[in-house]
Amino acid sequence: MPRALAFILLLLALGSPCLAAEAAAPRFRIRLRAETTDYDLRRERAVARDGAELSYRDLTLRADAIEADLGSGQVQAYGGVSLTQEQGRLTAESARYNLRTRSGVLTRAEAVFGPARFTGERLVVSPDRMMVQAATFTTCDRPRPDYLLRAASITYYPGDRLAARRATLYLYGHRLITVPSYSLSLRREEVAPGLAPRVGWSRADGPFAGLVYGFSPGGAREFTAALDARYTQQRGVRSLLQGHYLPSWGRVTLTASRKEDLSERPIAFGFEPLPVRVREVTVDRLPELAVRTRSRKLLPWLEGQFWAGVGHYREQPSGVTGGRTGVMADLRTARRPVSRALGLEPGVGWRYATYSGGEHQQVVAPRLGIRYQPKPELDLALTYQHRTPSGRTPFTFDEVEITREVTGELTAVPHRGWRTELRARYDAEGGELRDAGVTLVRVLHCLEYSVGWRKAGGEVRLGVNLAGEAAQLVR
Repeated sequence: MPRALAFILLLLALGSPCLAAEAAAPRFRIRLRAETTDYDLRRERAVARDGAELSYRDLTLRADAIEADLGSGQVQAYGGVSLTQEQGRLTAESARYNLRTRSGVLTRAEAVFGPARFTGERLVVSPDRMMVQAATFTTCDRPRPDYLLRAASITYYPGDRLAARRATLYLYGHRLITVPSYSLSLRREEVAPGLAPRVGWSRADGPFAGLVYGFSPGGAREFTAALDARYTQQRGVRSLLQGHYLPSWGRVTLTASRKEDLSERPIAFGFEPLPVRVREVTVDRLPELAVRTRSRKLLPWLEGQFWAGVGHYREQPSGVTGGRTGVMADLRTARRPVSRALGLEPGVGWRYATYSGGEHQQVVAPRLGIRYQPKPELDLALTYQHRTPSGRTPFTFDEVEITREVTGELTAVPHRGWRTELRARYDAEGGELRDAGVTLVRVLHCLEYSVGWRKAGGEVRLGVNLAGEAAQLVR
């Protein structure tokens, strides 16, 4: 055999029993190289040894030895296995992989997908997921990761989420916490910190300490849950528990909360199921069931998102208790560029709600946004919104407190490893700054530490989280 043997195998020959039911299928082609290659034409099998390399479409497989069934696409590889695809790279001691189904099993393996790194005794891969047994996970590329998640098993859904069973989080090599289940969202449009401790002080709570914990019951892709719990000196225990069902078109959410303070919601830019308040008001959702679609294109120039919900609520300090059924829609056009760095983002929001006491309310809110981003390290957004309410509501949290307002958001990277976020709400009708906030983030390798202040509630907050996509910018 020559030193380097390359060949293309076309396997749709007449009479081939394994392909008789796939006559219309495209021709199956691979390229195989090695120091030594043996090919059995009758059995349609090839064995390559000593520096073997197999290529098929966007996949490249390297190993000390490769055995390939050229009829079924089943491949086995041994010793120094490396499997590279467009999504990432996997290495292992041995592997069994089917080129047709894009599925297989790797032993004592490591997988790298962008910043995400997994290791495990056994990796089971398929086109839409990867399951890792006796697993570790981190996004830290240091020899000793700043943080590490160790779990009995981790299921990874690329671009969607990560779900772990019996998970332990390590911080700088020290065991921090063990939980029965853990879930981390990988969707850009979601804010799901997984495990995020918080401490701080506010006028209403006094000193407080809390934890946001995301988990996935049973490790299922379609079901996740999150608990946001806080112990406060002045208002006792406050909590928010949400369970999500996540079909491809959006989400269904069941929410129960106790002393949920709506003034603590982030200053809103666009679509929010409940309006952001300035006055302090707490709500117990007893519970609330809501359906929310993903943003989708309705016309070539128009996108839309829709929400509907029903629930029973108890509000303080008003003492009002009752039911509420509501629907919302948010429509926006595609960004209209004015220059390379400047663009307009027009849109309109609509909400209609009915209440158990017979009241009803409608709000129409057109808006115009301006976004200026001259470079990746600087992003400025300004939005003018005019809300027009009609009807009435028994709840304070549904009242339109500001009819005409300007909201602003500035994200800047003043220096490598630092990020600054500024937000503000200006009452254009009353001529008053109603809310403002500033957050300073320090990115240290794979973790980010933050300190923030907000005018509403006079809150000061400290936090630590995994360095996310926004933090990659300042590394």
